[in-house]
Amino acid sequence: MIQVIVFYKLKEESIESFTRAFKIARANVLLEDGCLQYEIFVSPYTPTRFCLVEKWASDEAIHVHLKTKHLADFQALTKAWFEEKPVIEIKNIENERQL
Repeated sequence: MIQVIVFYKLKEESIESFTRAFKIARANVLLEDGCLQYEIFVSPYTPTRFCLVEKWASDEAIHVHLKTKHLADFQALTKAWFEEKPVIEIKNIENERQL
């Protein structure tokens, strides 16, 4: 299983537009084969900071995801809305367990 975490810092005036665009993108991504989780969280302390958590069944599933039109469209639409370049962390999870 692959976990992807993306940290976003948005321009304040872009929060509402980003949230709307993400809801549409999320609906498409959740239909993809191998997508196990695709959720976004907003910082309770800094409303311009968002964290996207993704889980994918395999490397192949995420590689297919990265080539989808809906992801390319979302990235093109939102790129001007960021205060900083998003930070992406990718982890291979072999034995996931919760504390």
